[in-house]
Amino acid sequence: MPSIDLHALEGDLLLQGVWEGLGRPECHLTGGYVRDRLLGRGSTDLDLVAPGSIDEWTGAARRLAARLDTGAHILGSGAKRVWRLTTDHMTVELWPMGDLRLEEDITRRDFSSNALVWRMPNGPMVDHIGAIDDLQTGTLRGLSRANYEDDPVRLLRASRFLAQLDGFELETETAAWIQ
Repeated sequence: MPSIDLHALEGDLLLQGVWEGLGRPECHLTGGYVRDRLLGRGSTDLDLVAPGSIDEWTGAARRLAARLDTGAHILGSGAKRVWRLTTDHMTVELWPMGDLRLEEDITRRDFSSNALVWRMPNGPMVDHIGAIDDLQTGTLRGLSRANYEDDPVRLLRASRFLAQLDGFELETETAAWIQ
């Protein structure tokens, strides 16, 4: 079974720098960076979720882009628009939640291991769905069949994660959804 370090994000200088570059807003880190750091893996792909609209985050995205000497670009359309900043060393995506609460946003993720959230910059960790237990048991568990129907590319991510995450197995119901 995988070994996880629940304190891996404490004092993370990359997170501190990104948060300060955004102007110290209310936001949470989620996705692969949280998962990978807890598993002792390196990562430079930060997904941040924040209250408000894409327009409300224009200033923060541009401030961070200036600090990183890169551009801030909007990807997607409608409610799925996201700010993306890319450098040679990292990618930051800022996902405005609109009117959703954090608990609702979490349920839109592909796998439980990507649904942990860390309040920026110093925690605490938020786990509303048992993701820490899944990490400790090496279980790759989907959150809902509807999430895969909404975005079929997520089906392919299961194979990638299983290849990258030593000791992980696909949960039975998730395997049925993918099949």
